[in-house]
Amino acid sequence: WLATHGHDDAALIVYRRFIRDHGREPGAAEAQLGAGLVELRRGQLAPAYQHLRASLERDPAPATRARAIEALRAIAGQQKYPMPRYEGRMD
Repeated sequence: WLATHGHDDAALIVYRRFIRDHGREPGAAEAQLGAGLVELRRGQLAPAYQHLRASLERDPAPATRARAIEALRAIAGQQKYPMPRYEGRMD
């Protein structure tokens, strides 16, 4: 709700706390994705990339995986130099 209603700073705080306190629980991949999407919207490409990669490394649900890959491709499109491919399949 926070992220979709323009409260990016508050949303990042909630996402980061969830990741810190519950990083091994269900929902961690979605929290990483959410943080990555907020950072991407703010133009913070490096932290967005880190969160999105972390989301993929948590073996997310197919919908979460697809959104993370789409966001990573958006970041790649904004880079002056090509980014390394994610080791796993991005398709």
